[in-house]
Amino acid sequence: MPAIRETLIMREVGEGRSPVGSVEELMRAGGAYDFAAAAPILSGLLAGLTGPDLIQVCHVAVFTLKHLGYPDLARDAARLAVLAAEEVEDPAWIGAAEFIRILSLPPELPTVPTTRAQRMADDLQPSIGDPNMRQAYGMLHLYAALRSAVDRRPDDARDHLREARDAADSLGEPENLGLARFAFGPTNVEIWRLAVQLELGEPGLAIERAASVVPERIPLAVRQAPFYLDLGQALVSQRRDEEAIAAFLRAEAIAPQFIRLRPTVRNAIAVVIRRTRKNALSKPMRRAAAIVGLDHQLG
Repeated sequence: MPAIRETLIMREVGEGRSPVGSVEELMRAGGAYDFAAAAPILSGLLAGLTGPDLIQVCHVAVFTLKHLGYPDLARDAARLAVLAAEEVEDPAWIGAAEFIRILSLPPELPTVPTTRAQRMADDLQPSIGDPNMRQAYGMLHLYAALRSAVDRRPDDARDHLREARDAADSLGEPENLGLARFAFGPTNVEIWRLAVQLELGEPGLAIERAASVVPERIPLAVRQAPFYLDLGQALVSQRRDEEAIAAFLRAEAIAPQFIRLRPTVRNAIAVVIRRTRKNALSKPMRRAAAIVGLDHQLG
């Protein structure tokens, strides 16, 4: 983290240096939610890359830094992505960078992330005949849908989901993960829909809809693991505990670091453990408890 901080400061004052490391290696680590592999590579690549490569590296930096507890550094990386996009002068990449910047904003900010996502999507809308523009447009609407749900504005959330779904249907599943490796397409929209419905307090509908989703169509842990995490949360709320534990274990098998860093998973598993008699705890329940450090409560 000190090396990443130093690199971001140096870039901010205009002191870059030759990049060191493999972008492809970082993309693999980032796509796998392998923070331990991604973090050591970041400073070398952030130091001197430009253009779309830098924007994609900044995207990995943002979610890595956020998950590791460095939100201020994540916002610095996001600002670097926006500057890189402005130099490229491609509206689709500007939209992608703006999505990354919005992703870096604190979750407690009321309305600001949604407003920014809506404004940027509106700017892109006249040009969404271009497939790359449509992908950026769709991702911005997905984020606006989730934040609208968090802000308890269900009608807005559903409107944003509808816009994203229409864009995705017109594109189909992306080739080579599409613009900025966002993997925007029908499957991605359904993964986000699950999160939105969960935030809207509709776990039953979320579970029903999730039954037809195949997240493995997107070969990225950063898409698959959140799907199974959200499905597990929805199942816990419906007291379908064995199924919930299976979903959490599936998520952990896909992206162990991501799951073990999520306090919401620990809390959900703790709920299951508390309402299950000790002599009725299944092996999967005990395994899940051990993963999140609750095995000492099992007796």
